Amino acid sequence: MENLVVNDQPAVKIKAKLIRRSEKSGYYNCEGDKVWIADSCCIYNDKEGTLLIQEWLYKTLENQGKL
Repeated sequence: MENLVVNDQPAVKIKAKLIRRSEKSGYYNCEGDKVWIADSCCIYNDKEGTLLIQEWLYKTLENQGKL
């Protein structure tokens, strides 16, 4: 099992497509859910179409019904 990490924090990998960029964040389509995510909390892989997102943020967005 991979040890996924973003900025020294545990992370999860999800399918995502970058829609738009701002100076410090990206607007992503994450399996149909569209959300802004700060660059400091994620790493986007355009080739794979995936987003590594810090686990705490993923859980927060999921609990809010945004993911």
